[in-house]
Amino acid sequence: MTANTSQPLEFSAKHYLLKDRVALARQWQQLEQDAEASFFLSWQWIGTWVAVYPLDLIVLEVLNSEQRLVGLALLHQRDIKRHSLISSKALYLQQSGLASLDQIWIEYNGLLVNRQYQQQITATALAYIAHELKWDEFMLGGINRDTAEVYASQLALNSHQLWQ
Repeated sequence: MTANTSQPLEFSAKHYLLKDRVALARQWQQLEQDAEASFFLSWQWIGTWVAVYPLDLIVLEVLNSEQRLVGLALLHQRDIKRHSLISSKALYLQQSGLASLDQIWIEYNGLLVNRQYQQQITATALAYIAHELKWDEFMLGGINRDTAEVYASQLALNSHQLWQ
């Protein structure tokens, strides 16, 4: 009997502004093959959304210790005002944050992650969002309640439903 000397995989994250949509399409479609994602996280939906709405998007990538892409998300940041007084920097997951543009409503929203290490990849992505990106509110439209609660718990945030 041989001892298992393999090291557990470690994950890291990085972000950058989307410049190359062709490269993103290739990455997204490749990761899609290893993910358990709804139609709304498929490139067919996300790619159309990216093509139709010219937003400044932040690409969040999660890589394993072998530098293989195992997680992706698209984020959009914008300043909002609450009650005409309070300014807030809002970070949106795969949404624009503009009601007129978000009428083509994403459902079953979330991170696109490799199914083999979903929890670890999600934890890495959320820790990166919490510590490396500047925001006051993280908006998760079209996400199911259980996933929202996991995200809120990992980000150490209180969650609340906001209907517009």
